[in-house]
Amino acid sequence: DIYLKINAFVMIRINDNSKYQQYVNGTLGHVQAIDDHELIIETLDGRIIEMPKHTFNLKDGDGEIMASATNFPVSLAYAITIHKSQGATIDQAVLD
Repeated sequence: DIYLKINAFVMIRINDNSKYQQYVNGTLGHVQAIDDHELIIETLDGRIIEMPKHTFNLKDGDGEIMASATNFPVSLAYAITIHKSQGATIDQAVLD
């Protein structure tokens, strides 16, 4: 589970594969509203994203689903490791 509050700074962890492509892995924003099925996120450039829960599957070598989990595909983005940022398109960063 992930526990969030309004205005929490988050990073989206998946790509939008719809025809609208509103976000990519690494898009940053602030949580504007939360309910059991959807997050409303305002990105740093002012776009509003309605983020439904996403199901992640773990498959075996034959492609059979072995386990799955459903949650919002975001993580808190106040600080992340270099490993967590690999593959992300990051809008801005402060490095030390």
